[in-house]
Amino acid sequence: MPHAEHQYIIANTLLADYRATAARVKVSDKHDKVTLSPELAEALKVANGDRIRVLEL
Repeated sequence: MPHAEHQYIIANTLLADYRATAARVKVSDKHDKVTLSPELAEALKVANGDRIRVLEL
């Protein structure tokens, strides 16, 4: 069950096409899964199962 949405800095792990943004996202109780909107995933150039970096603000 996801926690309430909080503000995070989210980034992909791509060296050649690095992308980062600040957004509200849902993080799982175990802190092992993040739910991104399709628009946010597209902006970060990530797909389901890709690794991302997440830092709560």
